[in-house]
Amino acid sequence: MTKFKNFLHFICFLVASAGWAALLALIYRKGFLLFYHLDIFSPKLHHDFLSYWNSGGALDARDLMMFVFILLYIPFCFLVWYKLYRFKFMKIITVPLNWLANLGSDKLKVKDVNIKNLAIEEKKTIEQLVQERLDIERKKQQNSQKSSSKDFRKLIIEKIDAEKNK
Repeated sequence: MTKFKNFLHFICFLVASAGWAALLALIYRKGFLLFYHLDIFSPKLHHDFLSYWNSGGALDARDLMMFVFILLYIPFCFLVWYKLYRFKFMKIITVPLNWLANLGSDKLKVKDVNIKNLAIEEKKTIEQLVQERLDIERKKQQNSQKSSSKDFRKLIIEKIDAEKNK
């Protein structure tokens, strides 16, 4: 089983490496088209360079930098392949997706909900709901009557004290 797992990791690594090499080649092509106005994948360009070099042509600084950039393609590919090998393949793919998924979550400020603590209520009939509502209203009335009688007692005590002090 571990051999198969290692084989799958190797396949993932090869797919990622091939994808990266193609992407880097596309970036190199666009860069050379932008800065040097040359298509580095054109066979005509390779033939022209080879004939220029064979005829004794010299490279100036701009041509030398172009040649260095072409040669750096291979070490840069190996560097990225090594990074892909060192880090988990799926993590590299899912980091941008997680970033996009969590883009608006800081605005929402959603708190974690513990499903175990949520009470699941059973379905009630209309009569039960009306009875519960009536009980709540009765309790409210009793509380308001108690508070009004307490206030009334305080007023009486204050009046009696006011008359004694006169």
